[in-house]
Parts: sequence; structure tokens; C-alpha cells
Amino acid sequence: MRYIKSFTLHMAVLSSTVMTAFGAHARPKAVVYRGPASSPGCPESLGQLLESSPSNFKVVYAGPNEPVDVIEALKGATVYAHGGGPNWSKAYRSTKKYQKAIQSFVDNGGHYLGFCLGAYLAGPTNGYGLLPQGVKTDREVEQKGAQIDSEDDTVIEVDWKFADGHIDKKRWLYFQDGVVIQGLNDKSPGRVVGRYSANGDVAASITPYGKGWVGLVGPHPEADKTWCKYQLSHDDAEITNPEGIKFDIGHDFIEAIINGGYKASKNLERKGWLLVVRSLPKFLDAGVGKSGATHIMWATADAYKNRGNKFYYADECKPNGVPKYRVNGDAHADLYWELSQGKEQGPWMQTFVKGEGYKKFNMPYTPMN
Repeated sequence: MRYIKSFTLHMAVLSSTVMTAFGAHARPKAVVYRGPASSPGCPESLGQLLESSPSNFKVVYAGPNEPVDVIEALKGATVYAHGGGPNWSKAYRSTKKYQKAIQSFVDNGGHYLGFCLGAYLAGPTNGYGLLPQGVKTDREVEQKGAQIDSEDDTVIEVDWKFADGHIDKKRWLYFQDGVVIQGLNDKSPGRVVGRYSANGDVAASITPYGKGWVGLVGPHPEADKTWCKYQLSHDDAEITNPEGIKFDIGHDFIEAIINGGYKASKNLERKGWLLVVRSLPKFLDAGVGKSGATHIMWATADAYKNRGNKFYYADECKPNGVPKYRVNGDAHADLYWELSQGKEQGPWMQTFVKGEGYKKFNMPYTPMN
């Protein structure tokens, strides 16, 4: 009997160890262009915005002078992002060699993020042709009623429609000769997420391209405090943002693009949950192992629930249900000890929050109740 009890305890500990390995979510990959068609500091600010977003991207900088160039870097990526830079036509000439690869990437389910110059480059003229028919990019400073009519670095007011539906009027964002997206209407695919407050021109949009999505924004929601200490184009003046430095618009924009222009489901299946219970072709190299491990835990927990053995799949989350990418070892240890002391099988999927323990989150796509 002593041998059997010892075996049972070791099975509980072993299964927890397996669950820890598969419970950690792999960070999605974002490729950020850095090279002649970018301005100093712009790729890094965009990269930091992606890394600090709820999706917690792992950023790879790619370009002709980087360890990896764009075409190679796109393999396995979720996002390709191009930030601010110099002359529009020159930028296109230096990046035209990537056009087919970028088109193929987005067409097959990837996501293109264009900030300022990167937005210009998505258009049909001097661009990659990633927009719906009849939609084009142009300079906002040349439009009627524009708040800003010069190329100087400054700030501009934008009405931003967040992915949850609410609109913030007259939000201040960093601006330097940013894009206007023209040709979108009620019948166009996709949606408008930002308008310049002064004249209602489209400042940000999310539109489909093949199986993927294209997000464009004219101002700079990625601008950090260093941008306000000096002008990127002219070093002779400081810029003050009346709102201070905020990244809520930038983070909302990124998450909306990843989710096809809308807020991620309240049930969080787009935040990493779906791979726990279902293998997706696009993520077979990462998802099949995770969903396979959870199926084993569910099946064994059900088969042995009356035999004294207990099996769990553990996953640390934030209080709102978003997966915790940088997991806490002490929180895991506390949960595993508690599970090992339990006399009966608890919920096989042990989603938990540090300091709170097990917490159930609704997952409607889970076939294993």
C-alpha cells in the first residue's frame, strides 16, 4: 500500500510538471522593419509598443543591414510592421524588393501594421498595393480643413474609436506629415478606427487583404517621451503632448488588427485560449503540442477520477483572464502543492491567478467539460 500511495503522489507531481511546460504561452512573433526606409528611433518605439501590448509580441528587427532581412524574417511571424521614415517615394524604391513577400505574408493570414510612412507604403501608388480597390493613401497636410498644414513635427487631435465601441474625441497624438486614407465608405470592407478631429478625414483604418489584415495609422501612437524631448526631423524645438505619454490607443490598434478590426472575444479564445483546446493549421508547430497535452490531461483525469490519481493542466492568468506570459514560480508552486493535497480530482483545467488560486474563465469552444 505504501508503494501505491507513493506512486499516486508522484503521478500528481509529474502531471503538474508536464502541465507547466505546455501551459506557458509562446509569444507571437512581430517583424519590425529597420533600415534606410526608417528614421532613427522609429523602429525601436514601434517594437516597444508591440512588446508591451496585451499580445506581448517577441520583436525581430529586419532589414538590409540587420542580421536577418525581411523576407527571411517573415517566416513564422504574425505581424510585419513598418514605422516612420524619410521620403515616401525613396522609401518605396528601397523596399520594393519585399513587396511580393509582404503581399504573400498578409494574403496567407498575416497582419501588416503601417505607422506614418509605413501607412503610405501600403497604398497603390509607391506602395505594396495592400488596400481595397479604390482606397489610397495621401498627405493629410494637403487636405482641406486639415489641422496641420506643415511638415514640422507636432501633435494633432484625433477622434479614436476603440475596439470595444467607445469613441474618445480630440485625443492628442504625435504627428509629422502623416497619412490620410481616402476612398473608404460604408460599403468598403474593414472599418475606420480613427479620424482627424478637425475635418473628419480618416486617420486610421483596418481593412482585409486575402486572409490577413492591414492596419494603417497616420499619427504616431507609439511615440514615447523621447520623441517629445526633440523633433525627429528638426532639432530646434521641443514638442509637448497635452495628454502626456499614453499608449492606450497604440495597444488598442494592435489588438484590433490582430482580431480583424474588433475587440477580442470576452471569452478570450483569441488571447491564446483556443490553442489550448484546438489545433490550428497556421500554428501547428506550436499549437498541436499544447492541445495534445491538454487532451491527455482531460482524458486521464476523467479515466482515473475514481482511482485516486489526479491530473491537471495548469495555466497562470491575469485577473481579467489574459494569459500571463511571464509566469510566477511561487504562484505555480502554491497551486501544485494545493492540488497534491486534494483528495479528489478538481477541474482538470486549472486556470489560476496569483494570490487568488484557481479561477474559472468561460471558454465556450472547450469540448472537454
